Amino acid sequence: MSKPNTPEKIRFTKKVADHIQKVRDRHNMSQEELAYKAHLNPAYISHLERAKYAPTLFVFWKIARALGMSVSDLLKGI
Repeated sequence: MSKPNTPEKIRFTKKVADHIQKVRDRHNMSQEELAYKAHLNPAYISHLERAKYAPTLFVFWKIARALGMSVSDLLKGI
């Protein structure tokens, strides 16, 4: 069972959201293009980047693969 949103969880989710958007922008990729390449719904990418959802490790893997990088490289800077 997931714990309620604590201040730490909210801050971390926002940091992850900002990082995903920054990396996507560095790759000159739209949310729609990333979603297509990662086999995710574009609305889901939008929610991730607005810190509405916290991605699972599997989602990190799908995003990293779509960006042509490893999960560890994607997570650098968070």
